[in-house]
Amino acid sequence: MVSKQLRAITLSIAVLGLGISPAVHAAQDLLVSNWFGDAYRFDGLTGVAKGVFASGVNIAEGMTLGPDGNLYVSDNQFDRVLKFDGNTGAYMGIFASGGGLDGPHGLVFGADGYLYVSSYWSNQILRYNASTGAFAGIFVTGDVFFAPTALALPAGGALYACNWFGEVRRYDITTGALLGTFATDTGVVQGEVFGPDGNLYITDYANDKLLRYDSAGTFLGEVASGAPMDGPRGVTFGLEGDFYISSYWSRQVLHYDWATGGFEGFFVTGDTFFAPTYLMFANIVDSNPVPSIRRLRPGSARAGGGAFQLIVSGAKFVSSSKVKWNKTYLITTYVSSATLRAQVPSKLIRRRGTANVTVVNPAPGGGTSNTKTFNIN
Repeated sequence: MVSKQLRAITLSIAVLGLGISPAVHAAQDLLVSNWFGDAYRFDGLTGVAKGVFASGVNIAEGMTLGPDGNLYVSDNQFDRVLKFDGNTGAYMGIFASGGGLDGPHGLVFGADGYLYVSSYWSNQILRYNASTGAFAGIFVTGDVFFAPTALALPAGGALYACNWFGEVRRYDITTGALLGTFATDTGVVQGEVFGPDGNLYITDYANDKLLRYDSAGTFLGEVASGAPMDGPRGVTFGLEGDFYISSYWSRQVLHYDWATGGFEGFFVTGDTFFAPTYLMFANIVDSNPVPSIRRLRPGSARAGGGAFQLIVSGAKFVSSSKVKWNKTYLITTYVSSATLRAQVPSKLIRRRGTANVTVVNPAPGGGTSNTKTFNIN
């Protein structure tokens, strides 16, 4: 059996060769939007909760990372797209609204400089300027059986729009002209993603299935179905070759083997206020805090004495923190977020006087602590 590590390498090559930008991850975090509001963050390897990442969204549906690296989330209740810092989750304001937006679901940025948003209740797909969020016009107006949900835009390809009535439609990305119905009789389609193999995977919300179609729209069969899947919404792929599905009614994120469709486990299990909609893996870089020093031990030394170990007590130390003696960085051992040990060579205490001791945390974020004075007697 091919190992998942080898499969990950194979899939990476396939992604590069196809020019596709699917949702794949290595050691990233999983972001999950929630019908009850906000977007939650989970460890991408273990599924351990890391708390709310983006707050202030009322009914969170679609999510995507913009070309600027920030997170964009559709607020279905208040008909707007909100912008959040891609690393900290800090709210950056309303990015897009107006133009008749009514019940936004899917979001996708195009290489043409537009953000495409599915407007569920108006049966439209709208465009907004990808840099400013200004309304740029109605891209598609569908019939009463459109009700668009998820959107997908493979590199250099057409726009694929799922709808509540069981279709996937393709549109010319330049003109908005309908190129045809890509897939029909798919139940209630809520999520879609192009896999590393170039096939399109869609979730059938009504019948608890994940379906697969090739690039020509030929149905390739059910990949996974039935319990424990219960109201599948979003779907995304991991670089290890597996896929993850948000199971709305069971309040879980499910993990499946890509090659066999076999269920591999409950990746996330939420509480009664967790109703997962869309999901994606993201490379979130945590910022280091600014450290602080409370105490030095010892607090003084005899001039001309030998080398010694300095214990620095404080707060917000990280594994890469360094103790600084005037302008010299000391060899530092991280003990905990509250304790560091540093080696002070004898040459630094040859003469009487004082030394300024600080702790420096590196970027991203980070900074220099307050100063403590060390006496050389």
